[in-house]
Amino acid sequence: MRLLPAGIAVLALSAVTGAAQAPQQPVFRAGIEILTVDVTAIDNNTGRQVVDLTATDFIVEVDGNVRTVASAEYVRSVDHLRVVGAPRKAAAAPDETFFSSNAKGAPSGRLIVLLVDQGNIRTGAARSVMNSAKKFVDTLEPEDRVAVIAVPGPGELVDFTTDHDKVRESLLRIVGQSTPMKARFNLSVTEAMAVYLRSDIRMALEVVMRECGQLVAAAEVERCEREVEQDAAEIVNDIRHRTQESIAGMRAVLTSLGSIEGPKAVILISEGLVFESLGSETGDLASVAADARASLDVLLLDVPQFDASQSMRPTTPREDRDLQVAGLEMLAGAARGSIYRVNTTAEFAFDRIARALDGFYLLGVESRPEDRNGRRHRIGVKTPRRGVTIRSRRSFLASVSAKATSPGDAVIRALKSPLPINDLPLRLSTWTYKEPGSRKIRVLVAAEVERLAEQPLDYTAGMVIIGKDGRGLMPETGLKKLTVKDGDPGTAVFTGMMTVDPGTYRLALAMADSEGRVGSVTRTVTAFQMDGPAMAMGDLLIGTVSPGDRTSMLPAIEPTIATGQIAALMEVYGPPSLFQSLGGTSGPQSAGLEATLEILADENGAPLATIPMRMAPGPSPEIVAAGAQVSTTMLPPGRYLARGVVRQGGKPQGHLLRPFRIIPEASSLTGAPAVAAPGALPGEMAMVLLGGLSPFDRKELLSPGMLTSALAAADARAAGSKAAVKEARAGDLGAAAMTALGDGDQALATFLKGLELMQQSQLDRAAVQFQSSMQMAPSFAPARLYLGAALASGDRHKEAAGLIQSGSPDSAPNAAIARMAGEEWIKAGQPGLAIAPLEQAIKQPAADAKARQLLGVAYVLGGRPTDAVPVLTPYLDANPTNQPALLAAIFGTYIRHLNAPQPATLAADRANVAKWSKAYAATKGPMQPLIAAWVKHLQGLR
Repeated sequence: MRLLPAGIAVLALSAVTGAAQAPQQPVFRAGIEILTVDVTAIDNNTGRQVVDLTATDFIVEVDGNVRTVASAEYVRSVDHLRVVGAPRKAAAAPDETFFSSNAKGAPSGRLIVLLVDQGNIRTGAARSVMNSAKKFVDTLEPEDRVAVIAVPGPGELVDFTTDHDKVRESLLRIVGQSTPMKARFNLSVTEAMAVYLRSDIRMALEVVMRECGQLVAAAEVERCEREVEQDAAEIVNDIRHRTQESIAGMRAVLTSLGSIEGPKAVILISEGLVFESLGSETGDLASVAADARASLDVLLLDVPQFDASQSMRPTTPREDRDLQVAGLEMLAGAARGSIYRVNTTAEFAFDRIARALDGFYLLGVESRPEDRNGRRHRIGVKTPRRGVTIRSRRSFLASVSAKATSPGDAVIRALKSPLPINDLPLRLSTWTYKEPGSRKIRVLVAAEVERLAEQPLDYTAGMVIIGKDGRGLMPETGLKKLTVKDGDPGTAVFTGMMTVDPGTYRLALAMADSEGRVGSVTRTVTAFQMDGPAMAMGDLLIGTVSPGDRTSMLPAIEPTIATGQIAALMEVYGPPSLFQSLGGTSGPQSAGLEATLEILADENGAPLATIPMRMAPGPSPEIVAAGAQVSTTMLPPGRYLARGVVRQGGKPQGHLLRPFRIIPEASSLTGAPAVAAPGALPGEMAMVLLGGLSPFDRKELLSPGMLTSALAAADARAAGSKAAVKEARAGDLGAAAMTALGDGDQALATFLKGLELMQQSQLDRAAVQFQSSMQMAPSFAPARLYLGAALASGDRHKEAAGLIQSGSPDSAPNAAIARMAGEEWIKAGQPGLAIAPLEQAIKQPAADAKARQLLGVAYVLGGRPTDAVPVLTPYLDANPTNQPALLAAIFGTYIRHLNAPQPATLAADRANVAKWSKAYAATKGPMQPLIAAWVKHLQGLR
């Protein structure tokens, strides 16, 4: 006989934890002085659980004495509104993609054992009930962990798993193994036990007369009597052997369940068991089940009184059936369960069991010193409420003294539990990357634990990762110094790393704090193969950027961004030949590889912003790193998703998602809201703002008014050629240039020649003339102005901006020239330098509306978005469809209220933004998703 291994869900884990015990830590108390009892309350009419009972609705007796029920908490295992018996579709929790949690409100699943007594089920008779069991598994929650064990072995053995397909496949392979014993006489089980065990003379005489009555010779009769006794002994021994094997298997299963935290539900499927000593055998199994916090329901399969395969009709079929049933009825009743008789289908029985598994009451019962005397105590639970049945264990055994253990022991025990322990709230996430130069995978682990701000950061932590083959890796369990999460002092962060082969793993992490609280959480980790011929990607890592521009890239489950910028990193893997051009003179574009970072409000929405990621060679030839830094000032406080997208040749190769959270930035010393640094806006937004810029129009400087001012400045020169100026005013610039040359005024001659060439669109030659004039007469402002114009026409904006700004021929500021200078500074990527000339431009009487639009854009691009609002508001009254102005005004208004509402302007700003956002939508502008986020933020302010 093969006994079951005593580990079930922790077989593989035990193998790797045995040699990795943590050093002894300071002892702390594990356990409480109150007696806890699991019970279920069932409505007798509907079979559903009763969930509204309180402590006063329970009466608990221990050894016949009533005890005080201090508390009664209903622990819900599944959604009580679900349709019982309806198939479930596996669906991950909203955040399960990003992290796993042991939160009390989060679904943790149930532990269900389908225990099949295959040694006492006729061959082929299990098929129908296994089909019903398969349908039962279909109705379970995705988080429910199910084990399948067939006893006695060898037989099906499936560890606790959420892979319900694996469970269903195992069930369909169980058919039953019992075959009828071949005997010489037609002896029933009842007769055999009476003859062999009880030496029942009357029964023996009846059997002998029936089986040997046709014999006459005394010797033959005597021989027949001996053979009847032998057959009776063989029948009893066969039954005894099968019963002992089944009981040993069941006991091993129930004992192993005791090492697993939490309640368990065991469903025993059998055609019957014959217990010789009903009280002792069933009582022992019920006690082991109670100690393991396991309920036990029995599905008793129907056995026909006469089987066609039998050559003779049974003599005592009813009595034989009673023997098979009595022990199981007693066992189910003593083990907080029920027995269900199955005739054709077991679906009704499984439906009733499913209702009973919806949850349980955890009673806190008064504990007394005599409870810890090392003896087993009888316990009974009932309720005065009519129509309600209470199911509970019948006994308990408390240890002589309260258990004391080290934090390391508590962590190891928590790691062995297939269900999370939530005394210490935990969240767990993982990132996978390729080990440089190897086929192995690095698994980066981060866990967050809730804490009080003053609580120590010292935690005992342990983790283990186990593959499908049962092999695992367990770093040393011990005391760890955690770090405080950025922006969240109520959260401590644990980080670790393990290296594994490609495959699918179950990662478990457990921690104990200084107060003795323990928490554990598990997560499935898929370590994809990343060294193949195809391109692969490592996970996206999001971090914060400090004010000193130093990137902190410690893994965080949901980074909290309070610095105004985030950093993103990910890795791309492929054959070295694919990346050979990276880092070379040709750059990454020659490999056709590019990556972008998208910011989204939700996974299915349009990106709020898209930022190119910089590609660089990684630590080994097959790795390329992609990184980006992004301003978050454009995003209202809240939760977002970052999506890294890799493309090759313009075709998407894959994407990765990670959440992050933005909280308001600290205000500046002046009390003004903090804003993004110049140039830190997303590229798409900057492109829209710059879309309002137009090519430099030299015709404006060649207009009569501008030429008149320039020639007036030339005429004002003390040693200048008056005759040349007079000819130029008459319109003949070429002749005027020759006159100036003849008069010895080379500075004026080159200037006038430059004007003539500019009129002829010969800009390069004109620039040479203007530059010569400026060198000969540095104080002659028109030469600087028109040289700047020629350079601006050739897209040399930075050089042009300074020349134009200093080139006004008039003593008073010229609004048009100031506006031109400001626009060139914006085009040159220096919006901060554009602000001064544009502010000057809008103050002039002849200022045009264009200067206001440009100043608003310069304010936003230059890091002063709130200043754009009063400038652009009157402009938009006259130009309500200008996309750049609308975007700048809405953004500036949003920034004005980003860190704190400004009551004086909030109402008016809301009205303006509502109007402007509708106008922007009408233009079909590309920034509508982001503008919608700004509008929503403003509308939500109080």
